Amino acid sequence: MRYARLRRALTATWRDIRTARKRLRRNPESGTAVHDFRVAVRRMRAAADLLGLDDIRVIDRTSRKLLRAFRAAGKLRDAQISAAALETRHPIARRIRRSLDQETGPLARRLLRKLDACGSRDLDEADRKSAHALANLRHRASTPDMPALQVFARAKRDLDRYGLKILDDTDPAVLHLFRVSLKRVRYMSEWLKPWLPGAGDKALRRKLGAQQTALGEIADVRAVVRTVEDWSDGKPARQAACQSLHDELLQRAQERAAVFVGKYRRDTMTEERRAAR
Repeated sequence: MRYARLRRALTATWRDIRTARKRLRRNPESGTAVHDFRVAVRRMRAAADLLGLDDIRVIDRTSRKLLRAFRAAGKLRDAQISAAALETRHPIARRIRRSLDQETGPLARRLLRKLDACGSRDLDEADRKSAHALANLRHRASTPDMPALQVFARAKRDLDRYGLKILDDTDPAVLHLFRVSLKRVRYMSEWLKPWLPGAGDKALRRKLGAQQTALGEIADVRAVVRTVEDWSDGKPARQAACQSLHDELLQRAQERAAVFVGKYRRDTMTEERRAAR
């Protein structure tokens, strides 16, 4: 039963990747399609890490192609987020927005090239190989000492380690590492629900989802800050003109980061008190 659930979930994820890829090829500038494609790829990456699917050449090759498209989609998404955030009456914001509008087309075309490099045949073959690999893992996956549990345990340790770091340091790089670890644990816990009732607990999933949303909002503001910095880099006149806008965005990102870390610290203390009872 648990094997069947995992197989259905794996098939559904490959189907989601195909669907999102088709939507992106029709409209590469669709923010929703970009988001759905990136989420589907993240879920597949979590499954590949847990089940060792990258050890299979066909799946590894397809995963590499998907990751290249994933990164291209990320750059386009950052440009879209920045463009939306800069829809203000600030004259410098409008100038940066016009510059972003000129970049969106090339970024979308680059994404299309990466998507075309990972064709339907690649995805279909990787899907079939995944099913075959899962069948071979069926016996091990029904035992509590399966390798996937060890991979999940390492991912949780990484999350805890970065969680301790952000309590003392809200540097964007540290928050980014924590966010990446959190998403990895969240998607892995969804795959392991048949074997880990605790990992599939609704309260835990809600908490991880809320944390991911909050960190995503911080990352979005940081993306706009980087856009402003890139636009003015090496140009003193531009730097002076957008200084106030840059400082405002930077302060917003820092305030959101402080709010998140404060709530994370309170939640951590609450969980520690409960564990001590």
